[in-house]
Amino acid sequence: MKRYVAFFDLDKTIIDSTSGKLFITYSHNTGYLSHSDFILSNFMVFLYGRGILTTEYVIKKWAKKYKGVTQKKVTDFSKIFFNDCIKNHIRKKAIEEIALHKKDHGKTVVLSAALPYICNPLCEYLEMDDVICTNLEVKDCVFTGRLLGSYCYGEEKLNRVEAYCNDDGFTLDDAFYYADSTADVPVLERVGNPICITPDKRLRNLSIKRGWKISNW
Repeated sequence: MKRYVAFFDLDKTIIDSTSGKLFITYSHNTGYLSHSDFILSNFMVFLYGRGILTTEYVIKKWAKKYKGVTQKKVTDFSKIFFNDCIKNHIRKKAIEEIALHKKDHGKTVVLSAALPYICNPLCEYLEMDDVICTNLEVKDCVFTGRLLGSYCYGEEKLNRVEAYCNDDGFTLDDAFYYADSTADVPVLERVGNPICITPDKRLRNLSIKRGWKISNW
């Protein structure tokens, strides 16, 4: 049987919401995030939603907030956050689709702009094989406030996917990618099996034009 890989976006694909928004609300409700930071975070989300801020700017701003915080503290909190919140937002259809690929001996990979402290618990819970995501720089077990490498978004996702397939001996022509947004177009255009999950309006229109499969989860 031919080896292949299936990549799955996280936000609004595997889960029915945005992990960043869920994290902000949960962190505030549990006292992990101050009220002033909660207001600032929501304001940045508001500006991002109107195209005033880029996602890369927002994530870099957040990274600076973690300067001096131990990796263990964030890892421990993220596990609790996953169990209390993220787990409840996983789409049933995503679970079923991941299981189908595992049954067919396909490798299943989370491909997300989110951080490993959200992606890794999800990967473990769903018994997926790997994670490709944005990483924070850590020195002596403490966050420096900077990203490690490039932000895993848009064209960078494609760079990561190409490198991953080259390293593991997969071909992109056989690969699957499940995603919901036009930000995912670079990868959707390159894989042999692009699947748009409950896509936004722009991606839906493009999907119809390109003949890409659309699934409403």
